[in-house]
Amino acid sequence: MSEPLKATLFALQKRERGGVLLGAFVCFVLMSAVLLGGLLALMLPAFGFDFGNLGATAQTPPNPTTALWIVPVALVWTFAYCVLTASFEAACLRWMIRGERPGLFGMTLDEDTWRVYGIYWIWLLCYAVAWIGFFILNGLLSRLFSDNQIVIWVGWAIYGLLILVAAAALAPASAVSIAERRLVFGDAAQATEDHFGSLLGSYALLFGVQWLLNSGWPVVWMLWALRGDVAQYFESASDPMSAYTAYNSAMAGAMNSPGAMQVYWIISAATLVVSLVFMVLIYGVNARVARLALAEGRIGAAASP
Repeated sequence: MSEPLKATLFALQKRERGGVLLGAFVCFVLMSAVLLGGLLALMLPAFGFDFGNLGATAQTPPNPTTALWIVPVALVWTFAYCVLTASFEAACLRWMIRGERPGLFGMTLDEDTWRVYGIYWIWLLCYAVAWIGFFILNGLLSRLFSDNQIVIWVGWAIYGLLILVAAAALAPASAVSIAERRLVFGDAAQATEDHFGSLLGSYALLFGVQWLLNSGWPVVWMLWALRGDVAQYFESASDPMSAYTAYNSAMAGAMNSPGAMQVYWIISAATLVVSLVFMVLIYGVNARVARLALAEGRIGAAASP
């Protein structure tokens, strides 16, 4: 009988040497801030924003010629950020799976980083294929069952469920690549097959709690900012679309409340940090799956260089 997964809080387990995940987390946040600051410093002047004249009533008119390099800069920035994220994920996985921490708290441009980066490209391809499949399915269902919308909805639901199951089965691909010391994708299904139910439970719990936090705090903030005036925005809401419109109007009204904007951005920054913490917890789930599969012989590690 295989060992229980127990992966939900695997990233928080005490290890022989502490502070590695925290150090990598802080490095990632700081480097991300530097990258974002550099992007804003390059992009905002292109739209007429003058950092040296912040108090002026009118900013410099945008220069149309700068649009020629906006796209290349954005592409380079996206590449750099993806590599940074891959380095962070590789650092976390390497530490939790192999107990190694090269470079700055494990963050380095080594083979593991490029393996994780390669997995990102495979996921992007899978994402595109999934959408193509959906459009094909939707076309077939619309042609065959044009007069039965319920059948079309059921077809969408079944397709979406199959995609979610496949995504969950292959989700630890980066962790399995770190464990096997080579770029693999399909081997993730072998790693998850004996613990798929537990894996789904861990994902559902973590993503569910994160969704509740990310969805709940704007509502709480809006109620605080409007201070009892929320009902007037929803008096005429009679269907989901009008309720959504009323919600957006209430959010806009809350933004105009004294001091509400500052609180909003503070909470947004805190929420971003919390989301990154949940990202590390997901890394921990994937690392636990890979470690257990390695121990049980369902995957095999290549010889270390």
